[in-house]
Amino acid sequence: MNLRGLVALCALACGGCLSKPSVIEVRTFVPAIPSDDAAESRAPGLKVRLDRLGSAAYLDEAIVWQRSATEWGRYDDRQWLEKPSHVMQRALERELFERLGCVRVDGKADVTIEVELAHFEEVLAPQHEAHVAVIVTWGGPDGTMRQSTKSARIAIEGDDPAAMAQAIGKAIGQVTAEVGALVTGTGDR
Repeated sequence: MNLRGLVALCALACGGCLSKPSVIEVRTFVPAIPSDDAAESRAPGLKVRLDRLGSAAYLDEAIVWQRSATEWGRYDDRQWLEKPSHVMQRALERELFERLGCVRVDGKADVTIEVELAHFEEVLAPQHEAHVAVIVTWGGPDGTMRQSTKSARIAIEGDDPAAMAQAIGKAIGQVTAEVGALVTGTGDR
């Protein structure tokens, strides 16, 4: 191979190195939690300690999708504005302490709860839906602890990511209402 051929080959090989990389535009979403400003005060004065709200390790700002029981992934171009665990924490606090009238305490409580966010994803198949689930562990002053899973699946209309954020918000609202009913003793345990 002569010098010209070698230079031409190097120019072709390096051509890809000099081109601009493609930029992925990342869209950011906020779950649209339905606002129910009407306080129910089903448990005025009930002392509640919300110990911790954890989440599955894969639940961070990246929006997660699920195609089957064994296939999960993350969108490269979609993310949440904040971690799902922070969104769920605020939604639970609003449900328990604002809407239901419970009293937040750090010490001795009538009910102590711990919450683990287990699901917060867009399900692609077999039905297109939002899935939110929490594992709630709660107990009273006698030390007896119970555990229950509260879950909601809300249909997503179309492929618009904004519709997915709307459905996730509705699922959060449903799950937090179920947790509130559980804590106040008015729901299924």
